[in-house]
Amino acid sequence: MIDRVLMGYVIQIPFIIVVVLLAFIWRSLDSFYNQFFFEPVFGREFSGAGVLMSVFLAFVLGYIAETEKGWALMSRVLNVMPLARGVTSMVEQWKLLRELAKTQGFILAPYYPGRFWPAVVTNTLAVEGGTHLITVVFFDLPLPKPFSLEEGERIYTKLSFSEAAIYMASFGFGFRLFGRKLQIQTLGEYVRRGSWLP
Repeated sequence: MIDRVLMGYVIQIPFIIVVVLLAFIWRSLDSFYNQFFFEPVFGREFSGAGVLMSVFLAFVLGYIAETEKGWALMSRVLNVMPLARGVTSMVEQWKLLRELAKTQGFILAPYYPGRFWPAVVTNTLAVEGGTHLITVVFFDLPLPKPFSLEEGERIYTKLSFSEAAIYMASFGFGFRLFGRKLQIQTLGEYVRRGSWLP
C-alpha cells in the first residue's frame, strides 16, 4: 500500500507543478495587462483578458517578425536591450530550422533512448566501412539542438510543421493522432531518397 501512495505522489507532483506554473502565468499576465492597459484605457479590470492580450500580441509580433523589414527593425531594437540580445540569434535559428522543415519535412528521430523527437536532416559524414553519420537538428526549446545519428537508426517520416508542434506541445502523446500515416524507415533510406548521400 505504501508503494502505491509513493507512486501516486511521484505521478501527482509534476501535475501540481504544471498547474501552479500555469496559474502563476495566468495571474501574472492578467495583472500586467490589466494594470498597464485595461485600467488606464477602460477604467476597469477584465478577468482573463491579459492572457488573450498576450496571445494577440504574440501573433502580431510573430507576423511582423516574418517580414524582412519588420524583423530587421525588431532585431535592431532587441540587440540594444541587454536582456534580449540572445533573442535575435534564437529567432534566426528557429527561422532557419523552419525553412529546412518546409523544404524537406520533419522526421521523428531517436533523441533519448526509446524517445523520438521532431528533427530535420542537415548533413552527412562518411565514416569507415562505407556507412555515414547523419547530422540532424532537433526541434527543441529554447534552441534547436544538433546531433549525429547512425544511418541504421529507425525514424518516422512525413511529419508536417504543425504535427511537429503538436507532438512537442503534447510531449509525444500527439503521436497517437497521426502516427498511422507516418512511414517507418531507417535514417539512411530516408537520406538516400532525399539525395543527401552519393
